[in-house]
Parts: sequence; C-alpha cells; structure tokens
Amino acid sequence: MKKPLHILRPAVLIVIGLMLALVSAAVGQPIALGQAGTPTVTVTPPAVSSSEIGSTDGLVFLSVIIVVIILAPMFLHWKTWLRKS
Repeated sequence: MKKPLHILRPAVLIVIGLMLALVSAAVGQPIALGQAGTPTVTVTPPAVSSSEIGSTDGLVFLSVIIVVIILAPMFLHWKTWLRKS
C-alpha cells in the first residue's frame, strides 16, 4: 500500500511557506506591548539604529533561508536522480 504522499508533500510545502511568511513578518515589525492603556505624552530621544540606510542584512538572511529550502531536497535526493538516468 502506498503512502499518501500526494497529500503530504503539498501540506509540508504550505506549512514551510507559512512559517517563512510569519518569520519575515516578525523580523520586520516590532511589537509594542503594554501601550494600550492610558496614553501619555513623553519626549523620547531619537533611536540610534544599528543598521544603515539601504542595509540588506535582513534580505540576505531571508534569501539564504530560501536557497537552503530549495537546495536541501536536491542534495538529499541526487543519488536517486542519478540512478534514474
């Protein structure tokens, strides 16, 4: 009896895609906790950013994750592909 891989593979890809989308959203958006109470006016100094304008650190990180997701199955199954040809 064959395993139901025709359902499992798309489900795994959808889960990986959702995880990647959630991680990219979490990296880009800071969460403000505890500010839903009474609003107060305070003067805050400008934040010193650790990254420069035009920095591509986050973009490089996400692109490396995408490349690993694409290349990992290729490297895991290259022997079976060689046997087929």
